[in-house]
Amino acid sequence: METINFYCIIPVYNGEKQVSSFFSTITKQTIFNQVIFIIVDDGSTDNTLSLLKNRFLGIENVKILTKENGGAGSARNFGLKFISNLEQGLVTFIDFDDEIKTNFLETLKNLILENKVDAAITSIKKCFDDSEIILVPNNISNDSTLTNIECGNLLVEEKIYPCSMGKIFKTNLWNNVFYDEFCSIGEDTPAIIEAVLNAKSILCSTYCGYYLDRKSHNESLTRGKTTNKKLLSFVHSQYVINEMLIRKQNSVTKQMLLSNARIYSENFLGIILNISKPISKQDKDELLMLKKYFRKFILKQYKPTKNKEKCKKLIYEIFGYKFYLSLGKILKK
Repeated sequence: METINFYCIIPVYNGEKQVSSFFSTITKQTIFNQVIFIIVDDGSTDNTLSLLKNRFLGIENVKILTKENGGAGSARNFGLKFISNLEQGLVTFIDFDDEIKTNFLETLKNLILENKVDAAITSIKKCFDDSEIILVPNNISNDSTLTNIECGNLLVEEKIYPCSMGKIFKTNLWNNVFYDEFCSIGEDTPAIIEAVLNAKSILCSTYCGYYLDRKSHNESLTRGKTTNKKLLSFVHSQYVINEMLIRKQNSVTKQMLLSNARIYSENFLGIILNISKPISKQDKDELLMLKKYFRKFILKQYKPTKNKEKCKKLIYEIFGYKFYLSLGKILKK
C-alpha cells in the first residue's frame, strides 16, 4: 500500500508557557510517528524557539521552522511552502495553545481515506472560562458528504465554523491558495472556503476531538479589547472572500455570490459604524480603501443596472430599510 504523507502545520508565537503541554499533546497522538509536524515559530521574542528545539531534539518527523513575525496566516503559508509536493498528501492545521484528543489525527486520517473524499470537517468545542459549546457542521446528527458548492455555501453563511482547525484536506487543494497576511482576525475564512471550492466532495462529521481555547488566560489575537485594527481586519477578510468568489464566479453559484453580498454588506455596515476615533493613519488608509471597494461593490458588482435610483431600490429590497438609511453615511465621500 502506498504511503501517504500526512502533514500537521502548527504556528506559534511567544508560547514558552505552553511548550510542555504542547509536547505532551503531540507525542501522545496514536499515530505520532506517521505524521510530519511542521512547527512554525513566527518570530517569538521569548524562549519558545529554544525550548521547542530542546524538547523535540532528535525527533525526525518534527520540523521546526522560524521566520520573522507576520501573524498566524503568514506562518501557515510558510508551513505550506515547506511541503515539497502538494500534489500528494494530507494536511491539517492546529493551534499551539489548543487541545486535541489522543486519537484526533488518526480519526481525521481515517475519515478522509475511508470515505474517499477530498476533505473532512469535524465538530469542534470552544472552551470559555465558565462554559463550553460544541460547533457541529450545519448541526448535522449523522456524518454526511457534501459537494464543494454545498459546503462553500455553508461556510459563507457560517453554518460551518470557517476556522482552519478540526479539518483535513488533500494537499493538492492548497495549490495557489494562501492565507491573507494582512488580517489578524478572520484570516482563515477566505483560504478555507477556497480550498473547499477546489474539492469535489467533503465529509462533515459529528466527531469532536478539537478543543479551541478561548479562556481568559489565552492571549490570542482573537481575544481582548476590540480595536480599530481588529475591526478593519475582519472587514478586510470579508473583502478577500468577496474577491475570491468573484475570481471563481464561473465555478460557484449565484446563490453563493448573493449570500456573500448580503453577509459582507451587513458586516461592513455594522463594523464600520463602530470604528472609534482617533484613528491612526494606517487604519485610516485601510478604511478609505475598504470604503472605496464597498462603494464599487454595492453600486456595480452585484447590480444589473447602472441606474442609481433602481440600484438604491434593489439595495432597499435586499438589505432592508435600516441598511438603506445608513448607506448614505457609508458611501459619503
